[in-house]
Parts: sequence; C-alpha cells; structure tokens
Amino acid sequence: MSIPPTDPSQNKLFRYADQLPAEYFDRLAARNPDEVCRLSGASFDPLGRTYTFPLLGHKFRLDPAARTVTGLEADQGPVDFQSGLVMMMSLLQDRNVIPTGQWVTERELPGGDLFFQGPHTLPTGRLAKAFGRDRDAFVAAAEAV
Repeated sequence: MSIPPTDPSQNKLFRYADQLPAEYFDRLAARNPDEVCRLSGASFDPLGRTYTFPLLGHKFRLDPAARTVTGLEADQGPVDFQSGLVMMMSLLQDRNVIPTGQWVTERELPGGDLFFQGPHTLPTGRLAKAFGRDRDAFVAAAEAV
C-alpha cells in the first residue's frame, strides 16, 4: 500500500519560514560567518549581520536577529517553511562539505532510498503527466523557476 504525498500547502502548523524554531536563528547568530559562508555558499552582510542564500534561482535573506527569512525579489511573497528549513539547515551544517554546484538525485543522498518513500515521495508522477516525453517543455519550465 502506498501513502500519497502530503501537500505542504495544507499543513497549517509548518506553513511559513517565520515558524522556524527560534533556536535555529540563535545557533546561526552564534556561528562564525566566514565558516558559514564557506560551507554553504551563502554571503554575509557584516553591517546588517544577515546572510543571503541562493536557492533554486532565487535569493533569500536570513536575519538571525529579527528571526526572519525573506525573499529578495518583489514578487516572492512569504517564504514557505520547507524552503526556510532547507536554507537554515544548509547554513547550520558543520560538516566540512563544500558545495560543488552539482545536482544529485534523492537516491544519491545518504539514507535517501529509505527517506523518500510514503509521505516523502517526490511528486514525479505529476511531472510525468504534465510533460510526458516532451523534454524541451520540461527544461523550459524548470529554467523558468
């Protein structure tokens, strides 16, 4: 029996990045900005004490003091919880793993085969239905994001 993926937009408890635990912002504020940037690919503004983080072609500002995550583009709207969590965990990671800029599949991640099942299954069926075998349309849509 397969459990269908949960629609994150229906989750009222973890909907927006401003619901991230305050502890995460406190931990980020206590970290060495040079080290954070080296390990995450973010940049740091020493005057505002904020981080700028690139994610999927967009830029976001994480402000540990204000405990906010905001999009830097006018039309971005509120940052969703999952995106905020991905950015925060990327900034808080302390393993000496430098970003390479290379994409990996979920199966290449440690534990990915186990994690990406049931409610965590990636919605590839909807993509296949929308694009079928039209690679050019799929690439154009991905680049537009």
